[in-house]
Amino acid sequence: MPRNGGGAGRRRPLAAVLIATAVCAARASGAGAAGNGAQPVASPQDPATVLWGEQEAGVRTEPPSPPPASGSFALPIGERTVRWRSRLFGDLGAGWSERPAERAHTAFAFGSLDLFLTARLDESVQLISETLLEAGEEGVALDQERLWLRYRAAAGWYVKFGLEHAPLSRWNRRFHHGRWLYPALEPPMLARFEDDGGLLGIHEVGLELGDTWNTPAGRLETLAAVSNGRAARPDRRQLFDDGNDAKAIDLAVALRPRGAPSLRLEAATHYDEIPPLAGQPDRRRSMREWVARTALELTAGPIELLGEAVFVQHRDRVARRTFHHASAYLQFAATFGPLTPYARIDTRDMERDDPFYALVASDLDANEANVGLRWDPTESVALKLELGYRWAQRRTSGGELRRGGATRVGLQLAWVF
Repeated sequence: MPRNGGGAGRRRPLAAVLIATAVCAARASGAGAAGNGAQPVASPQDPATVLWGEQEAGVRTEPPSPPPASGSFALPIGERTVRWRSRLFGDLGAGWSERPAERAHTAFAFGSLDLFLTARLDESVQLISETLLEAGEEGVALDQERLWLRYRAAAGWYVKFGLEHAPLSRWNRRFHHGRWLYPALEPPMLARFEDDGGLLGIHEVGLELGDTWNTPAGRLETLAAVSNGRAARPDRRQLFDDGNDAKAIDLAVALRPRGAPSLRLEAATHYDEIPPLAGQPDRRRSMREWVARTALELTAGPIELLGEAVFVQHRDRVARRTFHHASAYLQFAATFGPLTPYARIDTRDMERDDPFYALVASDLDANEANVGLRWDPTESVALKLELGYRWAQRRTSGGELRRGGATRVGLQLAWVF
């Protein structure tokens, strides 16, 4: 059936940009030396074996480095000692933007407070909790964003159970919620959370398995997860129950090529059955969701390149129709002492009238371009200034589709203690 959104010809370049960049980066990094076969990584304490952005304190390993944990203490329990650490992330902002007449062009904003806690019983057992206080359309909300328990074996594999960010976005697995960690003011469109108009089910409750292998091609990371999956609405999360018996399945693999450890290539896939929505005739049956994703990271001295592309397919069993969507971004940053200039292009190509996304008007195309400067005057404070332009489709109250663009300027003060 023909698309009534953007054409397929516009979607192919999204992946082509990332694939071409990855191929050029891999060739520039040099060919890897051959090994003696795949062997599990034997030392889980080695920082190089940290999987899928699981830094202990939820912080990036690239500059600027995080300050020491704000709270650290030991709690004896029987013959063992539990080591607790805490961090508090926060941010405030101000900005100007072209808005409709009923909204102000300038505003100050409370951003968020993010309490991050980690506890270790020993080198193999770890607990992480992340609780977020943030502003929303209806006031300030308190959300439990992550809460999981992980066991890591001496051989390097791990098993994790609880509430975690799904492996559907490299951005979320690496930066999570603390805005001090973000290179820019906001996440790219494909990495935005469910209640922020995001396309993906970023939060999952379930079981995750992962391992790291040294192979002739390089360091290979593997991941598999089973979880509750998506709620009946795209802006909701299934934290305490599931709308159906079908579970979401995630599989992911990442490679750091031998001889090019600064390059990371990643691919992932996701399958789920979205439950029906009561009271909606066009959603009286479940919808099949299939997601494919690619990502690349490249660090060369002070320069870092980060990009992702995601393709989403929804099968509407009521209308017997399949909807295709795509989103991608490419971000460039260069750190020179306390200053980090950055730039990002971001695009979303949607097929309109998808009954799942149409509930929150997420079935519309959008493009964003941002340039900014981050200044880290101290090890725990960052000031970001950003200029952005957004072009997007929107529906009028009468259902008419219109297109328009808007320029914005944003200022953000972010910190971690």
